[in-house]
Amino acid sequence: MEPVLPLWRRLRRGFYYRLAVSMLGLAQVLPVSVGCGVCVGLARVARLIRPGDRRLAEANLALVFPEWSRANRKQWLRRATDLLGRNLFEALILPRIAAGGFA
Repeated sequence: MEPVLPLWRRLRRGFYYRLAVSMLGLAQVLPVSVGCGVCVGLARVARLIRPGDRRLAEANLALVFPEWSRANRKQWLRRATDLLGRNLFEALILPRIAAGGFA
């Protein structure tokens, strides 16, 4: 028998699931520029509200690029987060792209 997750984790997972389903639906009707902006914004919020994940990413960047300044690594992480949000939206609209209706 699997252990029961704490209530806060079940609520958080439920929120993430509902957010993902909502974004999938919205992606089908939003213009590309708006959808990309929404997903980039969500990625930025996630970076801010998940400090443990952000610190882990920063530590990994410090291991891989020790010659970079801390400011440079933070800038790179911000750019990577933005690209992740954009890639998320593009993945959500792949059927639209394939059908040629992504304008």
